[in-house]
Amino acid sequence: MTDSEAIRTLRREFVARGWTRLPTGRTIAELALNVLMTLGGIAIILFFDNLALKALGLLISTCGSMGVGANTHTSSHDATSKRKWVNELLTYFGFPFFLGLPATYWWWDHVTVHHVNHNVLSVDDDFDLRPFFAITAPHVEQSRGFAKFYYRRLQIYFLPFALFGFSFMFQFVAWKYLLGCTFDRKQRTRRQILDLISLVLHYTVWLALPCIWLPFWSVLLFYVLRAGMMGYAQFMVLGPGHFPLEAELLESRPPAKDYMRFQTDTCVNFHTGPFGRLICAGLEYHIEHHLFPEISHVYYPQVAKILRKFCAENGYQYQTFSWPRAVWKCVEIFVTPKPLVARISERPASGV
Repeated sequence: MTDSEAIRTLRREFVARGWTRLPTGRTIAELALNVLMTLGGIAIILFFDNLALKALGLLISTCGSMGVGANTHTSSHDATSKRKWVNELLTYFGFPFFLGLPATYWWWDHVTVHHVNHNVLSVDDDFDLRPFFAITAPHVEQSRGFAKFYYRRLQIYFLPFALFGFSFMFQFVAWKYLLGCTFDRKQRTRRQILDLISLVLHYTVWLALPCIWLPFWSVLLFYVLRAGMMGYAQFMVLGPGHFPLEAELLESRPPAKDYMRFQTDTCVNFHTGPFGRLICAGLEYHIEHHLFPEISHVYYPQVAKILRKFCAENGYQYQTFSWPRAVWKCVEIFVTPKPLVARISERPASGV
């Protein structure tokens, strides 16, 4: 069976089972739960003086914020509603308004570039973290002098500190891209204007308005701590899909005829419980998401059962790990950088 035939066969079955219908109500209900979790965490911080409880509130708020981002990630793929304006509205809510991350950048970097070229070294910027880190064997080998020594021996020790700043760096890069599009008449569309309006509302709601009732430095401290904690959350939720050594890093993008194998060889899954599923919103089913981004994350647990069996029967790779093990595998590449392979493998199917 060719990759094209495999995809068509699976899609026909998913259509027959009704999994291409978009469960808008349930997706928005999950989004509301994550918003309430965020606000609940903030309430704990505001109404309790105990530092341990405040730390718990910050953790709860971070989990809710990650859940909002993951849930509206589904919307950014037009998989929340059949109405495009609903998907766009939710994307603006989750990314620029709630998290301060321009949606324009997300649509370009994640939806347009990443989903087509993930784990392709020359294209996927997710694997080029230089000069701070080198997580691929080619990047380590290209370095010289102290830089090579740092990448080989020391960078792992700086990772816990750098993750705190990851969200800020993400925002900086996204803002730079957004402004570049905004000031370029050829690229500027209504999306950039809506993005800027959403971002102004973000800073108004999260920084300006709270200062009416609270000291500025307290508001700023919470904003910085929440964004810093989001760096760890993003690493734990977004990293396991592609960072582990088991997700192959390619020299170039495979031809279209190898689409199915490309996705299954360069993505891995991790499994979690009900709470993890709420805040990950399908990102734990990374293989399913990359193969069928148009399907709502609500259906991924059912899709996974069929896909895993299909892969085992037809010689495709399908790997899944526990969430802690998947996160640890992300950390490992800062010690043992990912090797580069010339082409996707044709190894026997396996699962963990």
